[in-house]
Amino acid sequence: MRHHALEPLTAAEIEQATALLTAAGCLGRDPRFVWVALAEPDKYGFLGGADVGRRAESVSVDRSTGTTYEAVVDLEAGVIDRAHALEGLHAPILVEEWQGAVRVLEDPAVLAALAKRDIHDPDRLHLEPWPLGTGEARWQPDRRRLGRVTFFVRDNDRDTAWARPVDGLIVIADRVTGEVVEVLDLEVLDVPPDPIPIVDPERPDRSAVAPLVISQPDGPGFSLEGHRRRWQRWDIVVGFHPLDGLVLRDIRYEDPGVGESRSVMWRASVAEMVVPYGDPGPMHRWRQVFDAGEVGLGRNATPLTLGCDCLGEIRYLDAHMAGPDGTAQTIPNAVCIHEEDAGVLWRHYDSRTGRTEVRRRRVLVVSSWANLGNYDYGFYWRFHQDGSIEAEARLTGVPLASSMPAGTVPAHGVVVGEGVSSPHHQHLFSFRLDLDVDGALGVPYIVQE
Repeated sequence: MRHHALEPLTAAEIEQATALLTAAGCLGRDPRFVWVALAEPDKYGFLGGADVGRRAESVSVDRSTGTTYEAVVDLEAGVIDRAHALEGLHAPILVEEWQGAVRVLEDPAVLAALAKRDIHDPDRLHLEPWPLGTGEARWQPDRRRLGRVTFFVRDNDRDTAWARPVDGLIVIADRVTGEVVEVLDLEVLDVPPDPIPIVDPERPDRSAVAPLVISQPDGPGFSLEGHRRRWQRWDIVVGFHPLDGLVLRDIRYEDPGVGESRSVMWRASVAEMVVPYGDPGPMHRWRQVFDAGEVGLGRNATPLTLGCDCLGEIRYLDAHMAGPDGTAQTIPNAVCIHEEDAGVLWRHYDSRTGRTEVRRRRVLVVSSWANLGNYDYGFYWRFHQDGSIEAEARLTGVPLASSMPAGTVPAHGVVVGEGVSSPHHQHLFSFRLDLDVDGALGVPYIVQE
């Protein structure tokens, strides 16, 4: 089946691309795929009616050297357009590098630092790999794939993983070899005593509310053809990218006045999210993670559940990602599409006749959620009947914690438990909006069906 040129890659297309690249041997001796996604076609060629075809782009890491490679594959011709090393640059963290952080527990210096804090059982630890961050120039010249590892005590899976930080201990490790480059053994602080379970039965919640049932007996008011969605004059291609997450393309609006489908936006997505921490102490001043570019919002999307993440008459879209070995992996229900009632749009009461006329407002919502460690991020794109578009980012989850000496007040955080504080920080979102109202440079164009 010929897919829409702007739809995300299918599982078969991902595996076609990775098989070609692996067979060609152009990605080093021991390649691992970080991500594979649609290579977006030329905007003006597509809008002008050219046959832009389907191409895949990939980023991978040679695990034998730590070198990052970039490649593009022409899926229809079955050939590699280009593949080259990105010397001195590094791809986002690999899944096995995240999991491989436990190798630092084999280092005697790390075990000795933990013993100083009365931690003798490594199985009690929750390890968190972090990007290297900023402020340590001595580690930069050799260009290795370095990262940091921090530690938390967690006695069982019911406890919050971030409630009991092992403060004053940071390990710098080579993600390729597993070598511990340096152990930053700083101030020794007591591990906070309270494990704080994720669900505490002693704390009241609002779960005992009356059921809320949303019914659309005739089904949703939108149509979905593959990844192309039409609703209330809106025409949108819903896509997904391993880094950006939810991507909306070729957004158009049908103008009944002129009988044309008018362009509004070529592409819309989150471009990046940076989280700088405001605590100047050694445990936090380097934390300035780029959650899209260094980790990947799309790679960390989570399946959505009816009645939990979305209510009503829902349509879901899966997201396909490349695993490290090039096989396709599916995130089921990664995107939710549904309608919401948004209150009164227009109302008038005629005092002479006693008659009221009301028009209710309907909104179409396209959403996705990603989990990055202790935080969960929700991204919502709303399309309104008046032709406006609204983007919303939601943040929830568990705040990052820091140990706090007894009897002190944190200067750069807030107290959240006994012996534990949460440092001040920000979540800064950057959106990529390629606006294209009525065509490029104001020149109208019409896409023929």
